[in-house]
Amino acid sequence: SWLYLLGFLAGCCTVLFDVAAQAYLPRLVEREDLAAGNSALGSSQSAATIGGPALGGVLVQWLTAPVAVLAASVSYLISVVNIWLIRHREHIEPTESTGAAGTLKQVKDGLVLVFRNEQLRTMTIMASVFNLSFTAFEVVFVQYMPHTLGLSAGEIGLVMAALGPGFLIGALFAGKLPKRLGYGRTIILTACVANLVMPLIAVVHGGSWLAVGSLMLINFLFASFGVANNVTMLTIRQSITPDSLQGRVAATNRFVAMGIAPLGALAGGFLGSAAGLRGAVLITTLGFCLALIPLATSSLVRIKHALPDPIAE
Repeated sequence: SWLYLLGFLAGCCTVLFDVAAQAYLPRLVEREDLAAGNSALGSSQSAATIGGPALGGVLVQWLTAPVAVLAASVSYLISVVNIWLIRHREHIEPTESTGAAGTLKQVKDGLVLVFRNEQLRTMTIMASVFNLSFTAFEVVFVQYMPHTLGLSAGEIGLVMAALGPGFLIGALFAGKLPKRLGYGRTIILTACVANLVMPLIAVVHGGSWLAVGSLMLINFLFASFGVANNVTMLTIRQSITPDSLQGRVAATNRFVAMGIAPLGALAGGFLGSAAGLRGAVLITTLGFCLALIPLATSSLVRIKHALPDPIAE
C-alpha cells in the first residue's frame, strides 16, 4: 500500500514539476534563447532516458535493488539542490482570487486563452490527435512485434532501444534548425518526417534482421524528428504566452492532450480485435498523419526566423 501511495504522490509531483518547469524557463532566459534552452533541457532528459535504465540495472546487479532505489532518491535530492541554487529573483504577481473559486477561474482563463488563440489551439489539437493515435498504436505494437513479425525479446529490445539515440540527436539539433530553416519550416518538416514514417511499420514483414533494422530506422527517425518538433512547438508556445499565464497554458495543453490518451488505449484494443494487428498498426499510424492537417492550415507554418510576440492577456 505504501508503494501505491508513493507512486501516486510521485505522479502528482511530476505533473506539477513539468508544468512549472515549462512556465519557468521563459523567466530565466531571453526570448531569443528559448529554443537553445529547450534544446538543452531536451538533450539532458534524453541522455537520462538512455543512461538511467542502464545505470539502474548495473546498480541492481552489483549493489542490490534497495541500494539502487536509495541512489535514485539521492539523485532527486541533488536535483532539488541544483534548482535551489538558481540565482534568479522571480517576480510573483498576486492572484485576483484564492481558494477553490480562484483555482477554477484560473483553469477557465487557461482554457479560454488556449482555444481563443489560433496558434495555441492548433498546437493543442495536434497534441491531442497525436496522443490519441500514439496510445492506440502502443497497445497494438507490443503485440504486433512478437505475434505478427515473430520477433524475439532481444530483437524487440533492439527496436525499442533505437528510440533513445533518436531522442538525444533530435534534442541536440532542435535548437539549431529554426535558425537555418525558420520556425514554420522546421515545424512542418519535422512533423511530416516523424508522422509520415510511422505507417511504414505496417508493411514490414518477417522476423529477419532486415525487419529489425527497418523498425529500428523507423523508430530512430520518429524519435529524432518528433523531439525536434516538440522542442520547436514548445518554444513557440512559450514565446506567445504572457509570463503570467505560462503555467495555466502549459497545464491546459497537458490536460487536454494527455486526458484523451485513455480513449486511445481503448481504441487500440478494439482495433486489434476488429482489424487484426497489422491492420490496427496501419490505422493507428495513419492517425498520426491526421495531426498534420490542422498544422498545415495554421499560421504556425508561416513563422519565420523571429519568434512571435506574446499575445494580449
